[in-house]
Parts: sequence; C-alpha cells; structure tokens
Amino acid sequence: MSPLINSFAGRLFTVLFAAVASSTSSRATVAASDDQFVVDEEAAKALDRFVDVTGGQDAYRNLKSRVSRGTVYHSTENALALLDVYETNSTSRLWRSRCEMLGEERETSAGTQAWNHSLAAGPRLQRDTALDSLLRHAPLDSPTRWRDQYPRVESLGTEDVDGTPCHVVRLTPPTGEAETRFFSVETGLLLRADRPFPVEGNLILVRFLYDDYREVDGILVPHRVNERQADLKERRMVFESIEHDVPIDPELFEIPWQVQELME
Repeated sequence: MSPLINSFAGRLFTVLFAAVASSTSSRATVAASDDQFVVDEEAAKALDRFVDVTGGQDAYRNLKSRVSRGTVYHSTENALALLDVYETNSTSRLWRSRCEMLGEERETSAGTQAWNHSLAAGPRLQRDTALDSLLRHAPLDSPTRWRDQYPRVESLGTEDVDGTPCHVVRLTPPTGEAETRFFSVETGLLLRADRPFPVEGNLILVRFLYDDYREVDGILVPHRVNERQADLKERRMVFESIEHDVPIDPELFEIPWQVQELME
C-alpha cells in the first residue's frame, strides 16, 4: 500500500525521522563477484518469515488481482473520502480517492510508467527514483521479490513500535534511498515501514503503520493503514472489503490524455 504517496498526497511531507543506528550482525555475500550485493542473515530471516506467516510464496505468486474498498480520513482537511484500490501481480495498480471536498484523485502505475491526476493538482508524471519505487512496490507478490529488488539488506537490531518489539530491517534499492521495515518479533508481521520519496527536489520520508491483519483467501492482509507525516498530518485508511482474483477492467490503467501530453 504503496505506494500511497503521490497525487492525493501532493501536499506532502518534510523529512520525519532520524536514521536508526545500525547494529553489528553477521553478513552473507549474495554475489561474490560484486561486493555491493550484501544480505544480512538476520534481515533475510525477518523478510522470509513475513512471507511465510502471511501465506507463503506460492499464495503470493498465484494471486492475479486484488480489489480493496474502504475509506480514508485526511486529518489536514478533516475530510473523509471513499477509497478504491485495484492491484495486479504486474506493475498495474490504481489508488482512487473520491471526496466531496477534495474531488477525485488517482495514483496509477502500468507498464514502465506511473502518474497521478487530480482536479486540484492536475496531472503529474512520476520520474527517476520516484518512478522506480512505485513500480518496485506495485506487484502483489513484491514481498517475495526482495532478493531481486534490493542489493543490500541489513539488520538494524530491534526497536519497539507502539510497545511491540520489532526486528528492524533496512533495504537499499539499486537507485534511490533505503527504506526501513519493522517486523514484530512475536508474530513476524510487518507493523511499520519508513519510505523516503523524492518530491520536487526534496527527499520526503513517510511512515506507514499496518494493523488489523485478516485472512483473505489464505493471505493475511492489513485492513488498517495509517500514514503519518512530519507535521503531524495523517491519513487513516480502513478497508471494509478486500477481494482476490476478481476481474479488473484494463481501461482503469490506461494513460489519460492529460498525462500523455506530459510524455511528449
């Protein structure tokens, strides 16, 4: 969940969090021919455990689609919006927010492109590391792909998230800044993710908190996601309905003419 940061988050954030201090741990070289590719053994265990406890690799890779419906509360505008999310096991994904006060806002990715579009901010094409990040997180089975997506994966020890001890893992992609994930020591579930995004020349860090995991067709999915920002802005998302392997109209992912003009 995205992946949640762009068109209807165009009013975003300043850098929120200090870096977590790195702890000493054993490392195993992933590719002996390239010192850049390093994986920490404890970090690998946490990432693989999350996949296992939420359903397993086969369950993720067999997913064809996911349609989620719920509400999102914007604390800044004190506004409640309807939220629809359409996801596939490719890079095709759409987040659509509809609110009387804010209008309709969309964040879409498909193929090798990603864009957002709203009545308030107009169209915007994602580029460079922002584009890379969106496409990396888009597929439904992205939790199983970390070995292919991140050449450097490190354990940063443990830290509490709202009173729950968590394994802290830092993942560095080939381009852009590292993100940090927090997995419950007890359950193995992902409780928090800190992701930096480049927005208009600034590096923005947003914190996602995941809660209310429920089983949907054999996969545990969080039904509450909070997005917290530096100045205490917050978006709270609650999903009332999540369905897997339902048909999705391909036209939802078509590039609108307003965005096509930006590509010319």
